[in-house]
Amino acid sequence: MRRIKSLEAFDKADATERPRGSENLRRQHSYPFESLELDGAERKSSWKELKALRFAFDKEDDCWVKDEMHIRIARRPFAEGSFRYCYDMQILHPDGRIEDMVAKRCKKEVDPSDYFNAVMNQLLANDFAQEFNSKVASSNMKFVPVYVYKILDGESKNKYFCVEPKLNGHYVKHNDNNGHVDTFCLLPQAFSHFTYEKSNRTMLVCDIQGVQQFLTDPQIHCASKQEGFFGRGNSGTTGISKFFETHVCNQICKNLGLKHPHEN
Repeated sequence: MRRIKSLEAFDKADATERPRGSENLRRQHSYPFESLELDGAERKSSWKELKALRFAFDKEDDCWVKDEMHIRIARRPFAEGSFRYCYDMQILHPDGRIEDMVAKRCKKEVDPSDYFNAVMNQLLANDFAQEFNSKVASSNMKFVPVYVYKILDGESKNKYFCVEPKLNGHYVKHNDNNGHVDTFCLLPQAFSHFTYEKSNRTMLVCDIQGVQQFLTDPQIHCASKQEGFFGRGNSGTTGISKFFETHVCNQICKNLGLKHPHEN
């Protein structure tokens, strides 16, 4: 595998080198995207096998690592959200193992950096989660690893996807990026509040969702707005304010010494 220090170097490198209250509660989601109501056979009836470059960020060396993968991906998405389509995908390992994944692609053409920024956002959210876990004994939340895949052949050549392990189980959305509270669970709300204080009141991680303690697709609101880096869902100080309009500090917030910004 070859280590790539910058986004600009990717294409130049040799690819063969390898709650406020219950009135704000909404229904739990079976999946974070709107279902297209395809049955299992239809979802997987038209797979295509492709070669792809996988990019993973190495935090220890502060660089991107890439290697070539053999994958199988569904031709049709099984779900869609406001911004992205969601596809079944499998990694076909040389030893015969098959690893189920989910591949997400933006509906509109975007700069490839958007996909890499999404990976960095999830890594940042996971850093906050690990710090939160160290202070809250009852918490074991973690954001699943995300990778960028660039397709190397076929009709999808040069297209990018964000790819993560498939989460099996009941998918629950705890809060969103617009101040809504979706469950009675205390940990996610306290976590979002914690990220605000931990970042010196410059960021807030929300849109907390996943299966049990395994989370994905967070949104980060950044006070400086930083266009692009935190995605189109970054509403800056407006998004942060919307969270606190409905947030009621719970016992975890109090135990951590978190202060509601609306308190005198």
